[in-house]
Parts: sequence; structure tokens; C-alpha cells
Amino acid sequence: MRRSGSVFVAVALIGTGVLLLLRDAGVVSREVRVWPLLVLVFGAAMLVDRLAAGSLREDGFAWPLVLIAVGALFLLQDLGVVERELSVWPVLLIAVGLGIALSGLAVGRPGGEVAVEVVPLDGAAAGRVVLRHGAGRLSVGATHEPGTFLEGTFVGGVDRRVERRAERVEVRLGPPAGVLRALAPWRRGRGR
Repeated sequence: MRRSGSVFVAVALIGTGVLLLLRDAGVVSREVRVWPLLVLVFGAAMLVDRLAAGSLREDGFAWPLVLIAVGALFLLQDLGVVERELSVWPVLLIAVGLGIALSGLAVGRPGGEVAVEVVPLDGAAAGRVVLRHGAGRLSVGATHEPGTFLEGTFVGGVDRRVERRAERVEVRLGPPAGVLRALAPWRRGRGR
């Protein structure tokens, strides 16, 4: 877990300790269980950590929102705000659906990562560029840098492969692997 997540977990542990002290002192009912609070806090820590790291493109919202929803539901039941007869399934379905929808929106927008790629000629007399482009804006033009075969800026990152054979260079460019997994989750585990 990154630093922002570690700080959040530290605050969560302090909050849990305070809750336990308040239970022991009789300020909070003994009916309030600790595990729902821990599940809620862990989900919130995952969400904050992913937001801070900008990794929602690969990791998504679904799991953090499910943990937050389940923890919050059981905690609200313990506090008497929500009746205990309320089923957890509708809450889970809403959280999963919302998480998938929000993850899709995060993938659709350009991420904070901007990759600048330069491939020098290095003596190549001929070359080939293969672009795998899924969606968005694509602009292709000539470079004016001497000795440069390819130069480009890629918002959201790029998967780059360069092969050289004698006086020929081949460059393959495509979206990063994490973006492909997020766009087609049913294809996880298969080769590209």
C-alpha cells in the first residue's frame, strides 16, 4: 500500500481503537461489532489508495465500493439506523454495478500518465510502424529530428516494442496491458 493508504489505515486503526474504548466505557452499545467498521475502513483505504495512485484504470472501483457498502450496511444495522432484516444482496448488486460503471468511466478518460517515446534510426535504412489504436484521437505526422525514426506523445501510456534486423527497424505501439484488461475483463488470462 502506498503512503496515502498507509496514513489512512493508521487513522482507521486509531478510530477503531477509539470505538473499542467507547464500547468498553458504555458510551457506544455493545451491539456495535468491530468487523463491519474494519471492512468499511479497508474498502475506503483501497479507494483512497487507488485514487491517490491513479490506478483506477487497471484496478477499478468495484472492490473498494463493495467493501464500503457491506461494512456500512452492517455498521448501520448495529447502530439501529437500518433494520437488521434488510438484505445485503441489493446493496452488493448496487455497489458492484456502480463500481463497474465508474471503472469504465475512468478507463474512458485519458489518464494522468503521458509517455514520450523516441526511436532513433541507429543506421536503419527502412522501417515499419504498427499501431494498435482502440479509441480516441490519433494524429500521425513526420518528425523533423535528424536521426529519429519515430517520436510520439501518448496520453495514458503506451506498450512499445522495437525490433531491429540489419538495416530495418520495426516498431509496434499499442495501449498498455492494463487498459486492455480493463476494456475486456472477460479476456483476462488470455494472451494478447
